[in-house]
Amino acid sequence: MSKDVDQYSFWPQFGIAVDQLLNVFPCFGYADETLSARAFRAYKNNRYPGKFMMPLIDLLFLWQADDDEVNALAGKKVTGHCERAYFKEALRRSLPSEYRNADSQSH
Repeated sequence: MSKDVDQYSFWPQFGIAVDQLLNVFPCFGYADETLSARAFRAYKNNRYPGKFMMPLIDLLFLWQADDDEVNALAGKKVTGHCERAYFKEALRRSLPSEYRNADSQSH
């Protein structure tokens, strides 16, 4: 197993992959979006699945710590897991650094 995946370990990456797969099948979501980020997106758009799923998912991940980078992007303290996941998607946090920095690097 390669250790070239920044500071990410195998199991968190595996969990994200399973999460994204469940978002696509059977939920017909975007391939690179987690269920948590999708739940927040639905919640903020006043859609029923988000209003139902977001509180449940947030409760499961209540133990997670704050994230200063996410708080800075949001312009406020983000307390829920799903909202945090939404902003992590915007920051491209689950991608290797080469992809996250692609916009700022010349080709």
